Amino acid sequence: MQKTINRDLNSGYRCSVVFWIGLLAVSLIIGCASPQVQRYDKISFAWTSDHHLPPNQRFLTINAPPEAAAEGIKKWVTEKNGKIIESNENCGTIAVLQPDCENNFLEARDIAKKEWTAYDQNIYRKWEEGEWQKLQQLSKNQVEFINAQDKQPICLKAQLGKRQKQIRYTVQVGTTTTYQQTYIYTKNGMIPGVRIPVNQPKYETRAANVSVESQIDFFIFSEQGLTRIYAVGAPFDLGTSIKADYSASIRHSCWPMITGKDEVSLIKEAYAYLKNSNP
Repeated sequence: MQKTINRDLNSGYRCSVVFWIGLLAVSLIIGCASPQVQRYDKISFAWTSDHHLPPNQRFLTINAPPEAAAEGIKKWVTEKNGKIIESNENCGTIAVLQPDCENNFLEARDIAKKEWTAYDQNIYRKWEEGEWQKLQQLSKNQVEFINAQDKQPICLKAQLGKRQKQIRYTVQVGTTTTYQQTYIYTKNGMIPGVRIPVNQPKYETRAANVSVESQIDFFIFSEQGLTRIYAVGAPFDLGTSIKADYSASIRHSCWPMITGKDEVSLIKEAYAYLKNSNP
């Protein structure tokens, strides 16, 4: 009788082990069927020259009247095959550096760089808690725009530097169901178990032409007998008429065109033009 009881207990133990091993095998198979790397579909369309240029490098000081500086910028835009889309010779707005602006810039750039690296590698990165809000706050606390009519402020808005690209992207058009075979391991070897249904997304690849320009705002004003200029540039999606902003998004395939680096190059070129032409 005791041997029978022991035999039954051992048999029950083996069945329990086989059951849990079978469940483990099912879990492993389902896990292997899941995608291991999450790629980007859309990304933040937020990056401007301000994310790359330290606050003090966004300004240029020249020995010429504000009107002459404005004319010089207009001439440079024309030579670059761009256009002035807004010109206000009495806009009332000037740009002023805020306290601790350099440290705020460096901290914001460190956050942005983590996101840029993820875009470069096309490996999805989840924002840490409060990180996105912190980036916006740090960006805001670098330069303040104030009203100062006595400084003869002139504001120009230019569009130039058109770049085009045909992008390819995927869209989910449904799901497909496949069946994964599971296996159970016994003392006599591996035997087939149940077939587990696995739903997988179904995608199609599509193409689109995207055109982007740089929109650069110039704030020109007098300061202690000289003229001071502040410039900020942002990518502008011509197809949607959306300018880069913290609330905007764009397909990941557009990333090389909307990094904010093109706008930095154009601002540096405009400043070099003004310094060399002596308006």
